[in-house]
Amino acid sequence: FQEEADVPLPGVHSHALARVAGLCERRCREGRWDVKRLGADGAEVEALLWVADYLGVERLVGLCFAKVALLAWARRSDAALSARALRRALQCRGIRLPPEHLRAALVA
Repeated sequence: FQEEADVPLPGVHSHALARVAGLCERRCREGRWDVKRLGADGAEVEALLWVADYLGVERLVGLCFAKVALLAWARRSDAALSARALRRALQCRGIRLPPEHLRAALVA
């Protein structure tokens, strides 16, 4: 085999990609997603969301949306979703957030 080359993934940061890979490995080992490991910072969770979306890991996308909405509901100032993320959340039928969390995410 030849030396491995980097594969460019537009809009995907290597740190977030490594975190998502770790979350997926943990999910395979333990049989469940570890939501506590998503982070407590809205921007960090949204970065994970976009990597999961890019890779097509829909369950993780939903968990990331739910985590950011929960942070917004808890009135964390760093929990604001981008307009792009809000649009994606509203388009995704599989995401079932409590109404107060969704309202908080929209207001944040």
